[in-house]
Amino acid sequence: MRCIYLIGFMGSGKTTVAKETGQLLGWRVIDLDQEIEERFGRISDIFKRKGEHAFRCFESEVLEAVRGDDIIVSTGGGIVENKKNVDYMNYNGYVIHLQASFKEISKRLKNDTDRPLWNNGQKKQRELYTKRLSLYHQAAHFNLSTDCQTPEEIACQIAKLSKSFE
Repeated sequence: MRCIYLIGFMGSGKTTVAKETGQLLGWRVIDLDQEIEERFGRISDIFKRKGEHAFRCFESEVLEAVRGDDIIVSTGGGIVENKKNVDYMNYNGYVIHLQASFKEISKRLKNDTDRPLWNNGQKKQRELYTKRLSLYHQAAHFNLSTDCQTPEEIACQIAKLSKSFE
């Protein structure tokens, strides 16, 4: 199976890079957050009505529904918090961590009010970033920095890496 899973903290560029990489390789692109919203409603509403645990269950369900070859999957930032998800991605494809510094994430998400786990103050933001960073590194086959690079440049790096996946 040729499947690439992009993981990383919110604002690291997963969705944008997935689209660029998909165009470059001619592969199908699936955005898990978009799939969740199509099936279950807005993510912020899920968090408000049902809580984070329900969202994580939906996330795992949608992840496991993705099947096929030549697919790039843009995951949600918390996908790595469930070991079952990490095992699934590692078994079914290659996991690439798009890493952005906390400073860069803060800049990118400065005016974003739609992310339930981001709008808890800078101390909580940094704690979540630090906690997940180690999970991303453990889960990934490859780590790519997104700071000071365009989505096109990152997509080219992923395309080169994908040649070794065959």
